[in-house]
Amino acid sequence: RDISALTELRKLGVDDLTSEHSLSLHNALLNMKNLVSLVIITSNENEVFPLEELCLPETLSELGVTGQLEKKRMPRILSSWLHLNNLTVLYLAFSNLDEKSFPNLMVLQNLCFLALFKAYDGRTLCFSRQSFPRLRELQISGAPHLKQVEIEEDALGSLVTLTFSDCPEMKRLPHGIEYLRALDDILLENT
Repeated sequence: RDISALTELRKLGVDDLTSEHSLSLHNALLNMKNLVSLVIITSNENEVFPLEELCLPETLSELGVTGQLEKKRMPRILSSWLHLNNLTVLYLAFSNLDEKSFPNLMVLQNLCFLALFKAYDGRTLCFSRQSFPRLRELQISGAPHLKQVEIEEDALGSLVTLTFSDCPEMKRLPHGIEYLRALDDILLENT
């Protein structure tokens, strides 16, 4: 509660968060008009935190969330992030994303870095046309069910570095990888 007085704060990291803390964090974030970096770590990887209630400041350029995102709430969570035009770095862990919820992330058109750590549970992953046009680095780690990745033409047009690690079911390179003309580095580890 007391951090709401720190109105000039630029970076904030909160650990061991539970849904009971959401109102206090919401009120604190309302006062932080200069915040550029926010890291939220829930009390455990199964904790579902109501992110759509936070009113993230539009100044935010880096966001890290460790904890589950409820699949049914994903459209509401992401629509609450539409104003985050400065968001360039997103790190998600244990988010429980899948084929239906992942496309909601594509509203974040200015992302330059996206890391998913044990955050994707789907079997297929599709990057549709014109998705993530500014993304330069993509890291997907700990996706135990991921078998197939498809990249449509005109998707990931700025991607320079692509990493897949600990994706044991993925037996081949992403379909459409030839469209990634800016790609310099591919790292496949334990895949």
